[in-house]
Amino acid sequence: MSIDGPMPLLLAGLIFLFWGSFLNVLGYRLISLDGIFRKYFFCPKCDAKLSFKEIIPVISWLILKGRCSHCTRTISALYPFIEIFTSVVLLTLLKLHPDYFWPYFIFFSALIITIRSDFETMLISRFATLWLVPLGLIFSYFQIIPLTFLDSVLGALVGYAFPLIIAKTFLLIRKEEGMGEGDMDLLSFIGSFTGSIGAIMGLFGASFLGLFYIIFYGLIYKHIPRKFPFGPFIAIAAILFVLFETQIWTIINSI
Repeated sequence: MSIDGPMPLLLAGLIFLFWGSFLNVLGYRLISLDGIFRKYFFCPKCDAKLSFKEIIPVISWLILKGRCSHCTRTISALYPFIEIFTSVVLLTLLKLHPDYFWPYFIFFSALIITIRSDFETMLISRFATLWLVPLGLIFSYFQIIPLTFLDSVLGALVGYAFPLIIAKTFLLIRKEEGMGEGDMDLLSFIGSFTGSIGAIMGLFGASFLGLFYIIFYGLIYKHIPRKFPFGPFIAIAAILFVLFETQIWTIINSI
């Protein structure tokens, strides 16, 4: 799939904004299980049914000044962030990897759901991670993604085992959890689509992103968070690895 020209790209970007809005809703409902089968959008604070003009990506949030028009309570800035992030990521995928757009579209969508839910609740749904590992295996087996079936299997296993060893070691030394099961599920899912190297790169890349987050957080709030969601940084690192793998290896080899 390939799109050239400014107007088709603009149209694709708008469609991806609405897709990001849908992923927002799905991320919330998979974790809360609140109205998961409802056919309409509703305010998570007051349960009021939302009209179309209240759910236009980014624009509605800006016009309503980040508040529900019914209960006036604050709506998280995470909503427009996810919508914009989704559009930018999928447009980049479409531009850089058009031949593999659809399988990675599914992969990225699941990762974005994880980013959204983990940032807000510090919970990761297995519907968007571990239960999708077979999909990565199927895609690799039929060469729908540029990964061998063996690499996909090893990636899923290493993606779960490697952080598990780290977590158990951290627990032994510090007497507290270093990583949650949700992070292990997520890395296993990432490994099934990117191989063992992709899973490991996702973990180490997330460590760097998490470090920047802690520094930024400390500068703003004048203290270091004791706990913070790690899953979003793993997911973002995996997305960056898929999009810019060639460039990443070029930088690493030049060091």
